[in-house]
Amino acid sequence: MVFWNCLVTTHNRGVKKQNQNTTERLTVLGQFCKLIPKYSLASVCAELNKEGIQIAARAFSIWSHIVSMIYCHMAHCISLNDICDGLQNFKGNLNDIRNATAPHRNTLSHANRTRDIALIKKLFWKTVEHYQQTHPKFFTQGGRSYFRLPRRFKRAIRAIDSTTIELIAKCMDWAKHRKHKAAAKVHVALDLISFIPIRVVTDSANHHDGSYMSELCGNMKSGDIAVMDRAYVDYLQLNTLTEQGVFWVTRSKSNMKVKVIKQLNKGKQNAPVDGKPPPLSNHIKR
Repeated sequence: MVFWNCLVTTHNRGVKKQNQNTTERLTVLGQFCKLIPKYSLASVCAELNKEGIQIAARAFSIWSHIVSMIYCHMAHCISLNDICDGLQNFKGNLNDIRNATAPHRNTLSHANRTRDIALIKKLFWKTVEHYQQTHPKFFTQGGRSYFRLPRRFKRAIRAIDSTTIELIAKCMDWAKHRKHKAAAKVHVALDLISFIPIRVVTDSANHHDGSYMSELCGNMKSGDIAVMDRAYVDYLQLNTLTEQGVFWVTRSKSNMKVKVIKQLNKGKQNAPVDGKPPPLSNHIKR
């Protein structure tokens, strides 16, 4: 509600009457959505239709779906009711944004479930390419590429980590962590391209992280990359990922026994001494 009341006032000098200011009611959401070129969405939809990707969802237009999701992030909505109620109360302002319509909860839920995420990915990169051509100086800093601009990865990268949530032991017996403490642990596999969680596993905190590797690394394809902490080191599962052609990156444990099979040197700094490879340090400081 508060988000829609944030109006921006623009002052334009009149031609006939000097020093006369005019006020335009334009929401922050409207300004943000107008940064997306009109032709970009049509071009993306045409490409996806040729590829046979599902983008239709009942009578809910694609543009209205995109505007609803942008509003969700900018207004920090936590549920479908927050999104739908906020947009339903301001249909007039929403109609000014290229005739976008406010969704109902079931309609928005169906669109989120059926529409492919490739639509948003392609639209994002189309918009980036548009502003790289029209405003090239915006993407450079001191003659170099702007380091904060996200890059398009050629491979699928999955980051795996966990967090512990402390609970009340008397109320939640299933989450007993220690004698007088209870805790739940949430394991998340995050796609670093879309920043959308692929796998989420919630269980009591008394289980080792490595026991969830098979669930978090499921459906990974050959050529994908998995990045994880050393708590997820499970030799059987890592060997399975290697056989599947999946690359994985992790830290070594302090008690890990390793044998150097091959070394690829780069530069003189890591060159072998007397024909022997340098020792692998297990005690790496953060």
